[in-house]
Amino acid sequence: MCGISGYIGNKEFFPNKKKIDSCLNLMKKRGPDSQKKKIFLFKKLNSLFCASRLSIIDTKDRSNQPLEDEKGILCFNGEIYNYIEIKKDLLKQKVKFKTTSDTEVLLKYLNFYGIEKIGNLHGMRSFVYFSKVKNKIYICRDRFGEKPIFFSLNKKKKFLLFGSNVNYI
Repeated sequence: MCGISGYIGNKEFFPNKKKIDSCLNLMKKRGPDSQKKKIFLFKKLNSLFCASRLSIIDTKDRSNQPLEDEKGILCFNGEIYNYIEIKKDLLKQKVKFKTTSDTEVLLKYLNFYGIEKIGNLHGMRSFVYFSKVKNKIYICRDRFGEKPIFFSLNKKKKFLLFGSNVNYI
């Protein structure tokens, strides 16, 4: 089980280092093996993806999150049960991999097929994905909410907070 959280919004309300570190510390209970953050600009909005990883599939550091490649950034909580079959399909399409993790398979799948084909993935999941190609952020969970994702949208101040646990918000 991993923890994910983040912020998308105006620079004025961007969480300070103390708040980010406090959130990552809370997240250690969900994923004690690695805590990382990625800050980037999305449509003139400052964005933050945080992840705390419990290493199960591919325990090497190369699979730590947020996972990023040339086409996207992903924070993922869950497990893709059919990731080996999905990876074989992507390899046939000449997609290259650096890890053996289901997280990278999900990232490459989203990069290649897009969010529209998410129904082909079997498993429990919640994730936040930034497509560098489409310049869009997607927040998603499985149909049954087995791996929840909570969010708080402040329309007046124009920011969004999200997390796999309500305490991260």
